[in-house]
Amino acid sequence: MLPKKQLILSIIILITLVSTNVFGGITLGVYFAGGREIERTGKPGDTVWVEQSMVHTLIPDVVTHDPIIMVPGMGLSSYIFLGTPDGRKGWAQMFAEAGYPVYIYDIPEYAISGGFDVNKCNDMVDAIVIDINDPNNPVATLNYPITEYEVITSGKGKNKTTKVVSPEVPPTYGYWSTNSDRKNIWSTWGFGYDTNEPYIDTRFPVDYIEQFEKHLQLRYQDLASEDFAPETNDVEAEAIIPLCEHIGTPAILMIHSASAAYIEPLLKARPELFKAIINLEQAFITSDDTVDDFVTLLDNKPFLSVYADYVEQRGQTNRKELSHAITDAILLDGGIAGFIDLPAQEIFGNTHLMMQDNNNDIIANQIIDWLNINVIPDVVLEQIN
Repeated sequence: MLPKKQLILSIIILITLVSTNVFGGITLGVYFAGGREIERTGKPGDTVWVEQSMVHTLIPDVVTHDPIIMVPGMGLSSYIFLGTPDGRKGWAQMFAEAGYPVYIYDIPEYAISGGFDVNKCNDMVDAIVIDINDPNNPVATLNYPITEYEVITSGKGKNKTTKVVSPEVPPTYGYWSTNSDRKNIWSTWGFGYDTNEPYIDTRFPVDYIEQFEKHLQLRYQDLASEDFAPETNDVEAEAIIPLCEHIGTPAILMIHSASAAYIEPLLKARPELFKAIINLEQAFITSDDTVDDFVTLLDNKPFLSVYADYVEQRGQTNRKELSHAITDAILLDGGIAGFIDLPAQEIFGNTHLMMQDNNNDIIANQIIDWLNINVIPDVVLEQIN
């Protein structure tokens, strides 16, 4: 084991080298994690893969820190970490340049991953075909699904409407909108008052909003609990476990918004796979909002929360208060926790998509600095031992 002074000096040198970015290049790649093979409906022996995650990898030539898995929020993709609408560096590159192997997880059952179960679509179509062939409702035409499992068809021959029950959730368009009253990202995420009405200090590159809109992919999410997810009972989280096994060393898990819902099932299933948690404006972080139970589940893993501006206007005050309560409980219990509150630092105008805002480098550096102080990387531990 290294003498204490030498160890401290070694760590300081490592941090200095990382901050000055003297290391070589970054190797880019794509890896498909998890998934299962199924037979296509009515085609015995003809199999396809479903529920896999497409993972973008950025591996620095010289690794000085633990790997980090970045998980986008609901309806979003790896794009939010890979770049920005106006062409600046994304967090993935920044963290890789700082010595972190980066893995950006695309959620299964979203079109960008390609992991949705085609049988869901086939079952829905079969239900409609049966309705069309019903002599009491001939020549049915499909209308928009009114619930997750109901499809409306209009029978022209009898001038009537029927409801077809689909065995699975039909595929939908992108979850979010930029020009409607429902799920409007301008007000929900703090871009502005309403569509094309940005806050005067907004840091999201709204002049390039069209570029962002184009990445909002089709959504094939099945919310039923019968999903084939034996370890987490959540098909969207399940592929993270084989990804961690592929990485081979405990990883830092960075969640954004609704992907915080994956933390609880992952820590219950395989806690040894995770080194620390970074919480970017969580949603659904605990099943019953029980702070003490969640802190127990963390089991002394370092926990960092990051919050942007206009939280009250976005209706996310409760999320922030819960994250504060978790932070306070961890610290009271003697654990490691931090809270980056950007408006409290007089950094204003940041949005729910802080990783794409025009000061995303400042926020990334704050997170990296916190990790450098509070999470001793396995590569350093190996050198010590």
